Amino acid sequence: MKKKLTTQQAASNAALLAITSETPFDKRHDCWFCGEPNQYVFNYSNTIEYKVSESRTIPKLSLPSCKECYQVAKSSLTKAKYEGHYYSIWTIKAQVKQYLIHHHRKDLAIGINWTKAELEESGFEEGNFAGFQRSAWFMFELARARVNYVSWPLIVDGITVLDEYQEQSFNFDDVVYPNIEQAMQHYADTLSLSLDYFRSVLELLGDNNFAKAVRFCRLLVAANAFERQQALRQLRLDVTQLNVSKSNHT
Repeated sequence: MKKKLTTQQAASNAALLAITSETPFDKRHDCWFCGEPNQYVFNYSNTIEYKVSESRTIPKLSLPSCKECYQVAKSSLTKAKYEGHYYSIWTIKAQVKQYLIHHHRKDLAIGINWTKAELEESGFEEGNFAGFQRSAWFMFELARARVNYVSWPLIVDGITVLDEYQEQSFNFDDVVYPNIEQAMQHYADTLSLSLDYFRSVLELLGDNNFAKAVRFCRLLVAANAFERQQALRQLRLDVTQLNVSKSNHT
């Protein structure tokens, strides 16, 4: 006896009929952007040549998408065309990921401010925060899964479309951001940091010291502009002296 398809599965199967790219069997019900159940098809018409593995162009892509990612992708594409900006499926994907980070910023902030063990031992079993203790980590993991979702390779007629933005992604604390700028923006918003100041500190310390830059800026979250500039001046001096010391020992 055949199982009756749910409305979601029926919509997903119908969407697959319009897909021009190759979709792995185990991903046939996934949104290409975030992994949520799909029921829409995002159509991308390529009007600007971009690289593929065999130096050919793909005129059109049709990708399975959930409603939320579809709307963001479509809006991003429309805006890019209207403003005459360069766009590709990868720039659109980056825009969708940026939206997801912003949309789930409160849930993602749980992972910044807590660990799973800290939540379990928080003592919130009773009272107004009991619901938060039960659901917080689960909501964080759901948000992180959408943001970190790895889209399957785009293959059309045997041609693999090269991901031109893959090298720009930035992984920090188990969350993958489209780029380091988005990571800075998220942490600045979550921890009430000055984004410009954070950027200046990170330029001195280097991208590999992202965590150190966050800690340094958090120490001065309540400082005024003059105090932050003094701290930045001292940090620049310390980094310069450290680099001189390293060069003298080599």
